[in-house]
Amino acid sequence: MLSRCSGTVEITDTETVFHLWIPGTLQPHRTRAVQQLLAQTAQRANDAIPHARAIRIELLSGPVGL
Repeated sequence: MLSRCSGTVEITDTETVFHLWIPGTLQPHRTRAVQQLLAQTAQRANDAIPHARAIRIELLSGPVGL
């Protein structure tokens, strides 16, 4: 599901933010599980390369104008 979703990348002075958009809606427990997975993935990447710009991955759902 995540590999097929649309998204954008925002680069700031301190971090790179990936905005992933899942069309439609998910059940709340699924949304929490996906958000937790994304947070863990970002944390692992940030821990692996501590001197690089931090990454953050945000999950968006519903109608979004990209």
